[in-house]
Amino acid sequence: MSKKFKNLLLILLVTLLFVSTTSVAMARASKYIDAYDAGIKTYSNGDLKIHFSITSEGTVNKLGAKTMILQEWNSNTQKWVSIKTYSYNDYPSMIRNNTQSNNFDVIYSDSVSGYLYRAKIYFYAEKGGYDTREHITSSVTAQ
Repeated sequence: MSKKFKNLLLILLVTLLFVSTTSVAMARASKYIDAYDAGIKTYSNGDLKIHFSITSEGTVNKLGAKTMILQEWNSNTQKWVSIKTYSYNDYPSMIRNNTQSNNFDVIYSDSVSGYLYRAKIYFYAEKGGYDTREHITSSVTAQ
């Protein structure tokens, strides 16, 4: 084997090791949050359903979302505008105690047909310390 080939092989192995290590490190969302997801769905009657799910690797003291913000696209300003905020203070099941998973849905009934909507979710997990993650759903057009 030539020296050039050995060096190339060494570089390839180091690169593969780095990529493999990075992928494993990024697999978990955080120290306390294992995975999370959220979405928004539109119904033919104009209702919107915002949904989230979150899991931790083991049981944590608190798990869920502290805040969800429904946003509407303003075509005049070309910006997302917050139109409704959901808080765990008003919707206690957004945060569950002593659990490994949480799922939550809420229905919004005041959408305008043809308008775009999305939701910002602020996930939260606590066990000794705490961690948060922001997630923005893809947008949907109200029916």
